[in-house]
Amino acid sequence: MQKLKQIYRWIFNGQGVLGEICTAFAIVTVINSVMMIVGLDTPKQGQFAYVHLLIRLAIISLIFALWDWESTISDLRRYAADLRQPRCPSFQRVCRFILSDTFDASCMIFTPVVILICVITILGVSEPTGGPGFYLALVLLYGLIWILIVALMLVDKARRLANGRRDR
Repeated sequence: MQKLKQIYRWIFNGQGVLGEICTAFAIVTVINSVMMIVGLDTPKQGQFAYVHLLIRLAIISLIFALWDWESTISDLRRYAADLRQPRCPSFQRVCRFILSDTFDASCMIFTPVVILICVITILGVSEPTGGPGFYLALVLLYGLIWILIVALMLVDKARRLANGRRDR
């Protein structure tokens, strides 16, 4: 069991429980969405498609919480302490995080956006459709997030090149 936890910590490299949940949710959701688009799985229809994603998130959260209980408790205490001292992260700080760990950042952006879409759709749309179009939209959303991350990387590279030329 100890060896499995070492492998687990190596894969998730100290992201914290929230990052681990976001990463697992994004991976499972994108893979499952592709399976539904190509016909390997039956696309969920109507409101159940959105509820299904929220249930998936709850199951993944429960699995991660039970698997690494000690880290979950310590992370929750750290998050609670951070909430007592509210701070607004600067744009530069967010960009630095995205540029330093692009894959984790893509997952940590994708997960809350999908949750927000699901909650708004469940509460606001009287007849949500779901189906293959919804799962295609999820894959395209993840692709759009990566396009924005690559654009941010290019802007950062251009900025560093421009600053390097000014120094000479």
